[in-house]
Amino acid sequence: AIYKSLARRLERMQKELKELQLRRAQEKNGDIPIESPRRDTSSPAWEDFDEDDMPPDEWEKMMDQILSASTATTIEELEKEVETLTKLTAQAKDVRDANDDRKWSKLSEMLRTEKDMLSDTGRRHKLIIFTEHKDTLDYLDERISGLLGSRERVRVISGSTNRESRRQVQEDFCNDPEVHVLIATDAAGEGVNLQQAHLLINYDLP
Repeated sequence: AIYKSLARRLERMQKELKELQLRRAQEKNGDIPIESPRRDTSSPAWEDFDEDDMPPDEWEKMMDQILSASTATTIEELEKEVETLTKLTAQAKDVRDANDDRKWSKLSEMLRTEKDMLSDTGRRHKLIIFTEHKDTLDYLDERISGLLGSRERVRVISGSTNRESRRQVQEDFCNDPEVHVLIATDAAGEGVNLQQAHLLINYDLP
């Protein structure tokens, strides 16, 4: 989740920097002020929010504001910020690509262990996983699908999942024997029928 957030911010800052550098070259003006939204830390909306409590369009709008916010007031300051972000994003990618994820190691070990995942009759247990972040959900969806050999064995629910799709996901999870895992962000998972699950994991600490 941290890597994805840094990468999105870096992309946005690089775009803004390129536009400002082009303006300066065209106007031959070395002192172009940067008009960038500032984060209002006095507003409760910035302090404690959950993406699953917001409609997708409002969430995207707020994320756009967050990714655009900067303390830079000159092109040189923005260049420095982009340089720092580039290093941080590369470091975060190295950590992710190292595959030294202890939580994933334990989860994948459990998914491969028959005594954890299979009933006495050999039927695979149903597993629900709750995450805090949509990026973590996407990460687990990809890795678990690969481990189980098929994306059809995994279903997901996030804040952007509409009501009709949520009902279909729950229907598949509860009644389709080939669907083994349901991954949901915590708020989006409210109202999920837990009675059909044999195992429940909170992947992220709140």
